[in-house]
Amino acid sequence: MGLSYTPTPAIDIHDLERDIYEFCRKLRLAYHFRNNVNTDNSIIKSKSDYCPRRNEDWELENVCMALENTVIRIKEPKDNIRNERKGLSSLMYKVRNGEVVIKPADKGSITVIMDPSYYYNMCLKHLEDINYYTKTDVDPSSIILEQVTDFAKKYQSLLTTKEYDCLLNSKYKLSNIYFLPKLHKSKRIDEIITYQKKEYIHIKDETIVLEGRPISSGPCYFTRGISLIVHEILFPCMNLIDHIVKDTFDFKDRLEKTCTEDTQLCTWDIKAMYNNITHDLFLRSVEYWVLKFQHQLPLMARFTLEFVMEGLTIILKYNYVVIDDIYFSQIKGIAMGAPAAVIGSNLVIAYLEVKMFTRLPDIYPLYFVDYFTRSYFRLLDDVFHKWLEQFNIEDFGKILNDLDPDLTFLLDQIATSVHYLDVQVSIEDNELKFDMYYKPTNAFTYLKFSSCHPSHTRNNIAGSLARRIIQIVSKESNRNNRLMELSNHLLQRSHPIENIDCSFSKVMQPHNQQREGNTICFTRTFNPNHCLDLNLFKSCIDNVKRPQVVKTFKNRSVLLTTRQAPNLKSLLTRAKFVMNPLPREPKKMGLYPCAKCKYCNLGYVKFTTNFSIISKNKRKITWTYTRYFSCDSRNVLYIVKCNHCQDKEVYLGKTDNVKQRIAKHASDVRIPENSTCKKCVCHLRKCSNLIEPYFSFYPFFYVEESGLRHFMERRFINQWKPSLNGQ
Repeated sequence: MGLSYTPTPAIDIHDLERDIYEFCRKLRLAYHFRNNVNTDNSIIKSKSDYCPRRNEDWELENVCMALENTVIRIKEPKDNIRNERKGLSSLMYKVRNGEVVIKPADKGSITVIMDPSYYYNMCLKHLEDINYYTKTDVDPSSIILEQVTDFAKKYQSLLTTKEYDCLLNSKYKLSNIYFLPKLHKSKRIDEIITYQKKEYIHIKDETIVLEGRPISSGPCYFTRGISLIVHEILFPCMNLIDHIVKDTFDFKDRLEKTCTEDTQLCTWDIKAMYNNITHDLFLRSVEYWVLKFQHQLPLMARFTLEFVMEGLTIILKYNYVVIDDIYFSQIKGIAMGAPAAVIGSNLVIAYLEVKMFTRLPDIYPLYFVDYFTRSYFRLLDDVFHKWLEQFNIEDFGKILNDLDPDLTFLLDQIATSVHYLDVQVSIEDNELKFDMYYKPTNAFTYLKFSSCHPSHTRNNIAGSLARRIIQIVSKESNRNNRLMELSNHLLQRSHPIENIDCSFSKVMQPHNQQREGNTICFTRTFNPNHCLDLNLFKSCIDNVKRPQVVKTFKNRSVLLTTRQAPNLKSLLTRAKFVMNPLPREPKKMGLYPCAKCKYCNLGYVKFTTNFSIISKNKRKITWTYTRYFSCDSRNVLYIVKCNHCQDKEVYLGKTDNVKQRIAKHASDVRIPENSTCKKCVCHLRKCSNLIEPYFSFYPFFYVEESGLRHFMERRFINQWKPSLNGQ
């Protein structure tokens, strides 16, 4: 199937309800800040859950209320992996318990399933190299946090309030390091794949030693905020250095197509670039480019060179990673995965290339230097340039490898036809021609048509792949062959031939899609088993009439978008690795009294795995717990049930502290004048005869955000219709 395949997710109405709330929150925010001009230029900020007060405008509130009360229906459940569901569950269990390790290959869209000990040895082979990492015995979290805090306080005057708050108050954790197997670097693996040509290949030869590409960092690591700010400061440099290309299309457009009779094409690879860049070289290179372009970097009007250099020093010096509960400090190289790593590495190699370009006129004729310079391009660690046969390429290799003792440039190819990135570049009749290039390990595991994606996503796969072929391949005969190959690969992935032919015909026509005005997105997790009236959301602001509301949403439209449900990669791969994980304890699910506080001892909270209520319309509703709850739970919805009315008399509410809310309800039963819900307390007072426990208390649903908690309370009240809610 491939790791991009998405199984049909479980039915989760509450997830969709959260999306509805978030959309209504966007509408209220747009109206609340309708007269405000956004002057906030913060690069990083903590996520806000602020929701304006309701009823700022009655017409808008009516729109929001109609959306919030939308009925969600469930279709007859469909499952795109019905026959494989048990196998997937078994594989997920093995991954969780450390019986197997699953990783995507570094290149080629191949999935690799490994024995944990084999994977662990591959990791340790890299991490135990004392030239790159040192092992530390203690958790360095407090040390890194102190450095980040001191940095933020020192440069508080340069940071916005939101940036400063984000650096100080984010929830941090150490980066887990993991490794992607480099199958394409193993000739033995290449031979096996080429010979067997199967979808599944079992290799028992343990003598095959795979290299791994280390990936660390993550959304919550300590220096991520600093790294994001530095990245934004340095990013414009990429457009100011001529020979750095953005992608395949940029390379193809900028490369001169004409060649001389004795032209050859060369490609170079920088060996383990991220790991071999020393911290000193990294800092010197960035300082060079910041000083060179400081007047062309917009954010340098706010930040200083000292801020950039000190921020990078913290990122490099305090790059700690963890694997199998062992801590390592990276003393050489930079973390692949950090935002500043890619742009910083680009600037390092560009800094060395400046030295190279200045040396060339002393060694080669000027006409050749000009010819070479115009054809020299690089994307990260992949270099391409033209060469003339009369000059020795090995001499040029010595120039490259003399630039820095720690970085090695390896000559990959020199010929009249070479592959670079994902294109094959060839010289024919003194002119460059382009074709597609696929690595031998490429499995062509395009997304299967049965994957749980919206129909437009699945239908556009063929078109987007075909458009790439049409834009890259020069000769019409080759282009037709590549399209035929693509069609066969897609047919093997169950794509209908009608969709493929239709997509291919569309991409032959000019493609120009424009969307005017700003949009407000209603984003939901795609689940084909949910049934929702999407037209109600799409047209919700079309018929507003009050001038203020019309003005707010003028030239704005609602865009219906979907987020992807968890695919096999998110279900089966983990960044964290523990060699011998402890046996997983059974997950506690239910309501558990603490047996210590007076409310549990008096019987307000009792152990149960489910509870039942009877609504006003005499419908019996049973709630089965899927999470752990106790009297210490916070930010929950709860049920108060009369102990004498057999599930008929219940009250539904919300609280951020269970114990305080039990105390409040008990106090209100004793003193009804203090209550805002007289109907509830009067009934409980009468039925209990003031003998404790006056009621039973059931927390049952966690909701962290206060605004969302209020929304979910009203949704449950509308659905369950509890008898004691109301005055």
